[in-house]
Amino acid sequence: MLQKKFTNLRKTLAFYRQEAGVVKAELHEVLPLLWADPFLPATDRADLIYLLQSFKAIMANTSLVYWLDYGTLLGAWRWGNPLPWDYDGDIGYLAGQAHLLAEQKPAFAKLGIQLTLLTASYRNASVDLSPWIEQDGCMVRTQHLNYQPGFLKAMSDRRDTFPMRWVNPLAEIRFADDYFPCPNQVEKILRKRYGNIDLLLPYHLKTWLSPHFYRYYWIFARYRPDIRQPTCPVTWTIVRAPTLLKKFGVTDGTHR
Repeated sequence: MLQKKFTNLRKTLAFYRQEAGVVKAELHEVLPLLWADPFLPATDRADLIYLLQSFKAIMANTSLVYWLDYGTLLGAWRWGNPLPWDYDGDIGYLAGQAHLLAEQKPAFAKLGIQLTLLTASYRNASVDLSPWIEQDGCMVRTQHLNYQPGFLKAMSDRRDTFPMRWVNPLAEIRFADDYFPCPNQVEKILRKRYGNIDLLLPYHLKTWLSPHFYRYYWIFARYRPDIRQPTCPVTWTIVRAPTLLKKFGVTDGTHR
């Protein structure tokens, strides 16, 4: 009995050591950004818009299902442009269609854009490409399926697991004088992730010390997005591709 309790204690301590390591790694990546320059330079913002517009133009020739995501979606919802303090772009896409993205690498290279299945970069600008998968009627990031039970998984599940019907069918939102695919329930997704999105919470701590932030805030507080009815098919089906999904270290719920 004593040996069993000792074994359980060791497992518990090992679990919390692992959790501490995961949280430490996340903080190591995030903390430098908290004190970074609060506003994206105009040239970098222009490069970011160029990246997103190039992505849309190239993907128009494919059947890839993608949408604006995270901070980029929030910027579109707030005022139709990248948030001045958002240092990168975000696009979500269906993981099972990763091959459609990989096939366009030469087209991106012609425009000076470096592309992987997880990022696109041009000069000082970058866009995170997040593969998503459907699981039990919900959209889940493939990255999150690799998390072990614990703090990080609980937080990611709370922020980034939402009904598939919030995304499918896609709608379009005005962004950078153009229209980009977006979830059909933009506000629901943003509120689930960020809480009270009427009160902006800048990522960089220095932003709070800048008078420009408070000037921008009044612009953002009065904007509401121009979201159009879906132009994509009424429904879309996730492409089941176990071999490709294996590259992300996950299964799609059908091939276990």
